[in-house]
Amino acid sequence: MNPIVTGGILWTVLQAAGTFVVSHYLRDDNAVYGTFGRCSDSSPGSASPPR
Repeated sequence: MNPIVTGGILWTVLQAAGTFVVSHYLRDDNAVYGTFGRCSDSSPGSASPPR
């Protein structure tokens, strides 16, 4: 197999693994990293005023 093709395949696998690891670590950190993860408590622009 061509070394460039092999490198491209390995690079894609590494990117996918990195994405999985980062999303795993940020899953429970919505308060700090809300932009990167799912924010289930509010949607953008619907913040309620402080009580």
